[in-house]
Amino acid sequence: MTTNFQVDSSFSQHRNKCIQARTPVWLQSNGEKYQCAITHAPLALLFYFWAYFYFGFLPFSYTFSDSCWNETIKYTNFPLPTAIFPVEYDLNITTYLPGYNWKADERNMSYLGSVSIRMEVRQEMDKIVLHSSNLTIIDAKVINSDNNLEIKSWTINDSNQFLILSLNKIVNPGENLEVFITFGGYLREDRKGYYITKSTKPTGEPMINAVTQFEATSARFMVPCFDEPQFKATWQVKLTYPTGAVGLTNTIDMESIEDGDFTSTTYKRTVKMSSYLLAIFVGDVQFKETTTKRGLRIRVYADPKNIESVDMALNASRLAVDGFEELFGIDFPMEKIDFVSVFDFEAGAMENWGLIIHRAELILGTDKEIVEVVIHELAHQWFGNLVTMKYWYQTWLNEGFATFMTAIGQTFIDGNFSQDTVSCAWTTPHMSLLKFHISQQEEARLKDRYRPLRSVAFDKDGSVTIQSIYYSKGSSFIRMLEKIVGTLNFYEAMRNYLSQNMYSNVKEDYLYSALEAVWKTNTNNETTLSISEFAECWTNQNSYPTVFATRTPEGVVLTQNREAPIEKNYTNYDECGYKWDIPIWYQVAGEGSHELVWFKKDQYELEIRTEKTIIVNAESYGYYDVIYDDVSYQSIARELENNPTLYSMSTKLRLLLDLESNAYTQMIAPHSLVLIANALRNDEFPIVQEYAQTILKTTEFMINRLNEQNNEDLKIIKGFSTNTSKVLRKFYSNPSEQFGDYFKRNFKSDKEFCETLRNERNEEVTNQLVDWLNTNDSSGRKHIMGFLMFCAKNKDKVRGLVFDPSFDWTALEKSRNIQFLKILNRRNIYETREFRKFPSNEEYISRKTIIRIES
Repeated sequence: MTTNFQVDSSFSQHRNKCIQARTPVWLQSNGEKYQCAITHAPLALLFYFWAYFYFGFLPFSYTFSDSCWNETIKYTNFPLPTAIFPVEYDLNITTYLPGYNWKADERNMSYLGSVSIRMEVRQEMDKIVLHSSNLTIIDAKVINSDNNLEIKSWTINDSNQFLILSLNKIVNPGENLEVFITFGGYLREDRKGYYITKSTKPTGEPMINAVTQFEATSARFMVPCFDEPQFKATWQVKLTYPTGAVGLTNTIDMESIEDGDFTSTTYKRTVKMSSYLLAIFVGDVQFKETTTKRGLRIRVYADPKNIESVDMALNASRLAVDGFEELFGIDFPMEKIDFVSVFDFEAGAMENWGLIIHRAELILGTDKEIVEVVIHELAHQWFGNLVTMKYWYQTWLNEGFATFMTAIGQTFIDGNFSQDTVSCAWTTPHMSLLKFHISQQEEARLKDRYRPLRSVAFDKDGSVTIQSIYYSKGSSFIRMLEKIVGTLNFYEAMRNYLSQNMYSNVKEDYLYSALEAVWKTNTNNETTLSISEFAECWTNQNSYPTVFATRTPEGVVLTQNREAPIEKNYTNYDECGYKWDIPIWYQVAGEGSHELVWFKKDQYELEIRTEKTIIVNAESYGYYDVIYDDVSYQSIARELENNPTLYSMSTKLRLLLDLESNAYTQMIAPHSLVLIANALRNDEFPIVQEYAQTILKTTEFMINRLNEQNNEDLKIIKGFSTNTSKVLRKFYSNPSEQFGDYFKRNFKSDKEFCETLRNERNEEVTNQLVDWLNTNDSSGRKHIMGFLMFCAKNKDKVRGLVFDPSFDWTALEKSRNIQFLKILNRRNIYETREFRKFPSNEEYISRKTIIRIES
């Protein structure tokens, strides 16, 4: 975006629509689409015009709101003008941290800093505008090549978090400037910017460390800077800290000088990077070290009490880095990677380039989740750090790829991870690639009622916040892209995408162009659909399609519609009228391979001509639901009963997942649920058996709600025996036993525990979990135990846990728990609903069709 911002002629009518609706609309500007929502339209418009005349730009590249908020949000993230760009930063930070030899005084818990920023001027201007917030600006100077430039005055705009330096003359494009700013601040306590994190020494004494968290827009809380991803520059950091502490930043140290009570360390200059990736840690930690095949140094730092618990993370990081360097064909560009464990951290971990910060329980110990988080953050070193999205509405490019590549990284560490046909159940020690991707799809479906991928979310303090939908739906969408172009083509395109855009900022089109170039070159691509055209509806709309499959004498006819509801407090982002270009993968009974056909968004229906029975969304490649008519369900069930090997394990699993996700919505007749689940309840694959059993239990509940005790389907279900007493006995444990020991003794995975809680709903079980949560030592799994409570579906008990202050939930955990509580409330509504009696699926589907035609 440039300062001479030209607004399309359609802006006026869109603006009026935005004012009238008080909801977000899409605006066109310079050929790009941006989201704009005016919650308080007159005030916002006044700001727009003031900003245009004052700075020469209009701040339309943010989504100011994703719904009609009841409360007023103080928006703080207006974009900087692009007249100047930073080239190099030199940053000096002195941290006054207590607990060392220096005598703590009024400087305690504070820091002093200075930064020099070398900049290039790209457009005529007479003001330098930086981000700065909650800092004391002590002095500011500027020099240019002619030495005739000075700062007339500086202004701090708190509402926009701007530091505005007014110059004595106009500066022309092509000139180089250097700004010197001296500043100070206090270590924060809200886990943003440069803040305090606490732990305990082996002796039991309290320990205070200082650490940064800058994503998304908190670098400005520590240092005046250009705090947007597109303003990439190099950083050279010098840290001064109490002697005896450890100082860390993104790069390897070059020189340390001890001067009495304080030590100063200078670090190598970083590669070109965005401000949110800068990181600093000062405190009392120790490390363990390893090296990769080519000699890259990797260390994991932890407090002295826990240093022996870092081995799993250390070994996993070495294998993952070796694998990613080989896969991408690009070496990690700096001389070291450090991981640091901290106890007060809002997110699970943060991918700062070369200094990755982890929440303690996600790096200490041997929990399998540790490996997943380590791989995710290492994948970011390429996807997000080396190649960075241009602005925050493209965050899914970072998080979607890091999540997708987490599964690939698992294959570098566990040779069995990619064996989908060998690793057959959620309860096996190693989750497979298939199960990882299906988990992402199912997680995304729960959250895909709020916002589209291509959007920006804001916290109530006005700052940009990262949403979980960017991870799960982003990964699921990327997997569709992989399967569309082919796996080999996909990774060739990824290598091109990374190498062509190193140290740069990208938009989605850069990715689509890289994929399409390889796709068209290496395949006989007969479709006229472009990748960018395909992606538009998947990234700019919330929700996902449901495909309806109806059997005809000639074949199978498909229609599509959005059935998943949008959360009532959120906006419908219907960029394509809630239609999608859907890649339809289908498997014909008895054929090992699958076919791909395209269901275009402008088609009313798509016919697949075949006399054989098919299952749509074979291998679970697509991010959509499929619902069949009764005839299809009956035909599929007959074939599965006669020969369950006619379809692959993943295709059968997809069929069951679609049944499960639509069981409570009256979209499928109970009889069809029973037919398919009964046919697969003794399948050769345990994971298929597991889902079939779950669906049978769900259907039993539905039939009992209808008071149809003589129902023939109920007789079929009753004929399926379960050893309930064996499951219940798992909970009769020693009351003094710790949760971690109990869990390892009885369950192979969180999934198995969750399913047992869900099926049994035993009051004794939930009481035992509450007792464990109340103990001081929960073996580092308190966050997992809180999540598992939701599986018990005891709404009152869960609500008590969510709002119980004694559990010390982090803000992120509490927010997540409240979302799960909302989901649980919806499920309870489903379970008390009076189910309508549809003799067949056709009655319901035909009723829906009539409604659509009339509307």
